[in-house]
Amino acid sequence: NDDRLATLRTDGATFMMLRPHASLRGASASSRPVRIAARQLDLPEASGVFPYVSASLDPTSQHLLLTALTAAPAGQPHGELTWSEDSTGWTLRGSHRTQQVHLHFAFASEAPAIVTLRSASPA
Repeated sequence: NDDRLATLRTDGATFMMLRPHASLRGASASSRPVRIAARQLDLPEASGVFPYVSASLDPTSQHLLLTALTAAPAGQPHGELTWSEDSTGWTLRGSHRTQQVHLHFAFASEAPAIVTLRSASPA
């Protein structure tokens, strides 16, 4: 970010990074409240200003933090993605630009996550 043109906005468990030609939107989820904060690397200002997003959860013996990112050209909409949790795992639904999104993440205690991509169909 040597040009110092990146800006960050946070709102609950979502954030947006804006650049002159594009933007990046993030939506985070957890079974515990997620705190998203805009921060800046602790460097001398002469080195540049480098913003970043920090996500934190309350202390616990087990953490799960999910974040979905979308990118779009400057001025173009991102659509809306929402997370939901049920007994089988987490589901991400919504749209981004012209695409419908429906992803399911199933977690076993020690096994790798299983991600299921489902074709978009009207609900």
